[in-house]
Amino acid sequence: MKRKITTCFATLVVLFFVGGQQVLRAEETIEKVLIKKQFDVNQQVNLNISHEFGKVYCKNWEKPVISITITAKVAARTTDKANDVIDRIVTSVSGNGSEVNASCKLSSGKGSNSNQQIEITMEVMMPKYVNLNLSHHFGSAWIGEVTGNATIESQYGDLTATSLTGTANEVEMSFGKATIDLLSNAKLEVSYGKITVEKAGEISLETEYSDAFFGDLNKATIEMEGGHFEALLINNIEGESNFTNIKIGKLAQNARIEMSYGAIEIQDLKQGFSTISLDTEFSNVDLAIAPGTSYRLRIDSKFGNIQFPEKNAVVSKDIQDISDRLIEAVIGTQNNTTALVSINSSYTNIKIK
Repeated sequence: MKRKITTCFATLVVLFFVGGQQVLRAEETIEKVLIKKQFDVNQQVNLNISHEFGKVYCKNWEKPVISITITAKVAARTTDKANDVIDRIVTSVSGNGSEVNASCKLSSGKGSNSNQQIEITMEVMMPKYVNLNLSHHFGSAWIGEVTGNATIESQYGDLTATSLTGTANEVEMSFGKATIDLLSNAKLEVSYGKITVEKAGEISLETEYSDAFFGDLNKATIEMEGGHFEALLINNIEGESNFTNIKIGKLAQNARIEMSYGAIEIQDLKQGFSTISLDTEFSNVDLAIAPGTSYRLRIDSKFGNIQFPEKNAVVSKDIQDISDRLIEAVIGTQNNTTALVSINSSYTNIKIK
């Protein structure tokens, strides 16, 4: 995962929030449109946005046109000080039919800004077919519908998107929250934050001490360190996790997971699933398999407790000693079933029902 959090960024965060705390002492507020431009664009247009300190709105319309308006709102002790801050805002908007670029940042200035607050708002009107490249720091971003590819980086802020349905999307965020209604294929990187997706296709998820929630998810490949993963409905999941709790409502097909220092719970493993393969260490496993389902069971456990539906099992192997236990069995009435639950575990409590 990329590491972009520098000492300079940390200093800016402090100054930003200190400025916010001091706004009650400000006496003058100035709001000013800094730039407004629009461009006729084609259906392969790339829209590149870089923005700091404020809000970004990327809204849809039917016109083959991209319109960009940047507005600044500054509160300071005097009008002159407010104008001084506005003069430090550096904006750039340029483009043609195939590429539009917009950037906005605050340059360094003389003196303290402890009595100032600034918010820079960028409003973008765009057709949904754009390829969007958005970099946003310190604030919030809202995105409508994007059918082209979207590459989004967000730090110290919140991201909300209605629909990102391109074939290769990327979302990287840290120290913030992301909420996406509809997401197709995507690579997601989240550090010290939270992401919520209502419906997604195939995703690659890499997290660091973050939470991820999905409503309806086709396939997930995960690499998680700390935090929590939850999906209400998922077809396939694979990957590895450390110090992470994984909770799945309904699982339709496959799960292949290596886990240490965490827990995995599948509340409804549906009839017709193919393979559950878990390699766990210092983690608890709790599986609820649909009644009437037949499957092969193989458990190789060291230093753990095991519960499984023995009354419905034809056990071919059950070898125990002081610390280890090996179980091979068929659960249910279909001896030729190809469905498999395989668990290799150490210091793990296993409960299958």
